[in-house]
This record gives sequence, structure tokens and C-alpha cells, in this order.
Amino acid sequence: MRSNAVIIIAAALIGAGLVAGPVAADDMPGGRFAQTITMPHIPDTTVDSAVVVDASASSLLPVEISVSGACAVMNLLGGEQIVATGSGACDVTANEAGDERWLPAPTVTHQFVFIGGEAGVEVRNAGPDTYLAAQGLPLTISVSVTADVMNGRAPTGTVVGRLRSIAGGPACTGCEPISVALGADGRATLAVPGWLTSTMTAGGYSMVVDFSGDAFFADGRLVLPDIRIVPPGDTYGGTEPMVVSIGDSYISGEGGRWAGNAFALDEAWRTDTNANTYNDRGGYEESIAGCHRSSSAEIHIEQAGADVLSVNLACSGAQTATLDSGTAFKPGIDFYQDESSGHRGQALELYRLASANPGRIKMIVLSIGGNDFHFGGIVQTCVQNFILWKTKCSQLPEVRRLFDTPNVTLQLAKIVEALDNINEAMTEAGYSPDQWTLVQQDYPSPVPGTASRIRYPETLSRVTAGGCGMYNADLAYANNTMLATINDTIERAGVASGMPNVRFLDLTNAYAGNRLCEKGVDLVSALNDVERWTDDNAVLGSEWVAAIRVLSLAHDGHPYWTQESLHPNYWGQLANQVCVKLAWNDGDVRGGTCVRGDGAYVPASGTNRTYPVMSLLPN
Repeated sequence: MRSNAVIIIAAALIGAGLVAGPVAADDMPGGRFAQTITMPHIPDTTVDSAVVVDASASSLLPVEISVSGACAVMNLLGGEQIVATGSGACDVTANEAGDERWLPAPTVTHQFVFIGGEAGVEVRNAGPDTYLAAQGLPLTISVSVTADVMNGRAPTGTVVGRLRSIAGGPACTGCEPISVALGADGRATLAVPGWLTSTMTAGGYSMVVDFSGDAFFADGRLVLPDIRIVPPGDTYGGTEPMVVSIGDSYISGEGGRWAGNAFALDEAWRTDTNANTYNDRGGYEESIAGCHRSSSAEIHIEQAGADVLSVNLACSGAQTATLDSGTAFKPGIDFYQDESSGHRGQALELYRLASANPGRIKMIVLSIGGNDFHFGGIVQTCVQNFILWKTKCSQLPEVRRLFDTPNVTLQLAKIVEALDNINEAMTEAGYSPDQWTLVQQDYPSPVPGTASRIRYPETLSRVTAGGCGMYNADLAYANNTMLATINDTIERAGVASGMPNVRFLDLTNAYAGNRLCEKGVDLVSALNDVERWTDDNAVLGSEWVAAIRVLSLAHDGHPYWTQESLHPNYWGQLANQVCVKLAWNDGDVRGGTCVRGDGAYVPASGTNRTYPVMSLLPN
């Protein structure tokens, strides 16, 4: 429920005149300063008869805010603001001006603490004097509030943002305030106009951003906007249309280091394409540890001859929602942000990228849902049970319930929410639905589901030689139930989203003929037709899926990761590149079913890679 009072929260940086005393940069909370203030229920009051009044009931009355302590109330943008005057406690008092004919005017007070005096974001030039380009520094601001629903009503209101001044730097040009309405989830996102075109000397400069937002009562709590300042995304040169990948390991490039599977650990060199495959930050380290964004990832369709610029935002291990334990970070398809670490969800990163490159993103390719169904963990259980001759994993109740209706319904809703977040990111960045297309892909079958298609009998040779140690029944269950259910849920989510610009890319049978342990292909070995991944016949004669490993191992600088198991390897990713290029269709994006064609080819893109021929059939 919303109050009639408007509280304006000012984001101020050191040097802006609103914060007393220096605060070390390492101690700054990165722009998070608005707090949720817990309010006790207002005691019973009596007029002519007993009346129970709580905060939600009295939220129809005006609210006056006063403060004391390490803070101050100032006027800005037509209302009151609460700003920090230093580190310490701030007592906030909310006075509801009731009509005394009916209700007394109750007063409730709560204390919260400012974590330092900084309340914005600092721009720092690392080198000598730097000239900021004409496009300047657009400041992206994400504002959200606690979205409690009271009596069926979600919080409503507006948020206003303005880049007001630069302390110690050039003045802001075109910095008119803008406002947006809070969504049903209580979140609003603002792209604050304004840019800098002057020369700034080396060192730090302080931005001041002003906000206003409606305070409201919900479930006995006074809730203020929770404001996060998001640094602008990277601006890319050139004029080519941009294509972006979002999602999990099947699209990030997990497994892309290996072109086929070697017979033994000491022969890993036969399939090792590049030790820096996953180092997407300048070829020397990962931008996010463990995301394994490979240089051959499917989104890089310019390598297959498309005239585009590709950006890979996907991350191995990602689920629909972000996981951030402090030691492990897996960005989901959401607007998560941790100011102290700089961790952000993929939808927020997409928003930053789209805002910094207006109108250029034409296609987004999404792979998500498999980790929410725990597909990888189930496969590991299947392999371990096979090695130990324990119960088939397809018979385990804890596995089967993951594919029953209650969980499928839950996962469907989560995938739909992921699609909604992508749509929100693009909409808030200024894109209309006719400017871009979302290609939603499903998962390819990595290993045959029929025993007659497996090279190895149902013995430990499937573990020691093939890397596909599973019972026949579990292989069938993985394809016919697990994968079929996941892929069907993904396709239904696209329809349920209601987005007019969604296309579905079916990869289910894209690897048929080159799957793990499949007859017709073999290991890379001196004893077989393909002796090394650079052989001319390697793409057609090798497996396109990484072998399943239960341990991470290394030999002579050739490390295997367990997380690479059962993922598209180098050849599988090149096949996916061709599928995505066919879906791109020179900008007239389409869906379809991608299957293997006949032969291989080298695209006219300057690369010496040999690609498999693929075909995109109408759905």
C-alpha cells in the first residue's frame, strides 16, 4: 500500500558537499544507501468504538518524515531528501498526520545505520588527462523496492533520477530529470540522461545523482526505494549488428577446449585446441571464474561467415536465478547486483550492454533451464551408480520427482520469468520488440538413448574407454524423459511469455551421428582414423560431446574439468555456430530444427576451421 508522502533520496558522493569527512574508497558501500525501516504495528486506538489501526490501514494518511543523528533532511526536486552526513546511526521518525475526528496521529520511530558516507559511484581515470568521447558517460541506475503485496495490491509509485553535478570535473550537459513508474514487482530502471565532453585530469571525480520515490507502507513496514547505481556497459566500435548469448554452459562454451575425446589422459594433447580457450578477458584470464566462455562458443557466428559482432554473456553453471555464495558466483537471468564485488545478473549485464549500444543488438540467443532441473547432477549420480553397480538412477524417487508435474510447473514459471527479465532489460534500454529477436534454444541429445547405437556393451568399458558409463535404462531415461521434459518446458515457456519476438531453435538431434559413444565415430587415437584434432577428417570422424568424468584431472598441462562432462566440445560448438548462423539468416531471424547435413566446409571468413554442414528445417 502506498503513502501519499514523497520521500526524495539523494545519492551524493564525497566532494559533493553533502557528506562530511573523508571516507576511504574501499569502505564505500557502492551506492546502496536507502534502507528498509521496520515499523511496529500502531497500538489500538479508541474513538467512539474500538478501532484497530495498523500501518497499512493508516497508509492512506499523509506521512511526515524527520531525522536525527548522522543524517539530514534537505529539499530537492520538490520534496524531502535523507542524506548521510557521515558514518553512524540515523533516527528516522514517521509521523502520520491523522484526522483527529477519527484517529489520533500516531508516531513510530526506528533507527538504521549508514554504512559510510558515500552514496553514489566514482569515475576514475587511470592515466594522464583523458578526453571523454562525445557519447560521454551515460549513467545507468536501477531502482527497486520491496514488493510486498497487501490486500492484493502491489506497491506503486514513480522514481525520478537526475545526474546533478560532477564535483571536481566538468558540468553535466542535458541533465534533465526523468521519471518512470514502478512495475508490479516494485522495480524501476532509469537511464539518466547527461554526458561529459570535457578533459578530466587523472584521479577520482564524484558524481551526484538525485532520486525521488514514493515511500509506502506494506505489512506494517515503511519501505523506501532501494537504489543501486549500475556502471555503464561497454560501448563497441563499428556498425555491425550485434548478437548476444545469454544463459548456461551449453551456450557459454563449456567443453570447447577439446576437439573430440582422447583414449587416455596422457593423450589429451591430441584433442587440446588451446590452453587459453576459456580466457575471454584478453586471452589471459576469465572475466568470471568458471564461466568457461570459450573462443569457439556458438554465438561467435562471425567465425562462420556472418557479418556481425558477437558478445557472450552466458556462464557455465547458471540457473534462472543468480547464485552468489561469496566463493562461487553464477549469474542468472535476473537483475542481481552486489555493489561490493561488482557481481551482476545476466539480465542486468544485458541492460548495460544494450543501453551503451543503442539499437545495435538484433538477436539474443538463450539457453537456460537444464541446471534448474539439475540435469548435470543427475548424470553424475547415474555414472557413479553404474560404476558401483548400484540402483539405476532412473528408478530413484528423488530423480523421478524432478520430472513430475509439480516441479515442471515450477521450472516453467522460472524460465518464463527469465524471458520476462530479458524483455524488461531490452525495453528499459530503449528497444522496441520489432528491433530485436530472442532465439530460445533447447538442449541437444549428447549420447544415444538406444543401446544399439552405443559402441560399448553395458560393462565398465563404457567408463574406462568411452566416458559414457550409464545403464541402458538410464540412457533411455535421460533422452526420453529428462531431456524431452526439459526441452518441452523450454518451448512452452517461450509461448507462455507472450513475447511476439521469440523464435525457437530445436537442437535435440543436431549431434545425431557424432554423439558420445555413438557408433560411426570414435576416439582420437593413433589406433583410429582420426589421430589428432587437426586432421582433415576430424570434424566428421570425432565425437562432438565431451566425455563424462567424475574427477578433474591433468597431465602435462592438459587439465580436464568435471564440469566439461557431456557438453558440446569444440566440434559441437562449431556445429551450433552454423545452426545459430542459419537462424540469424542475415538479420531476418527465424527458428527451426537444426540437423546435421552431409560433409564439411571451410567458411569464407578468413578462418581455417572446418565446419560441419548443418541444415535448419522449419519447425
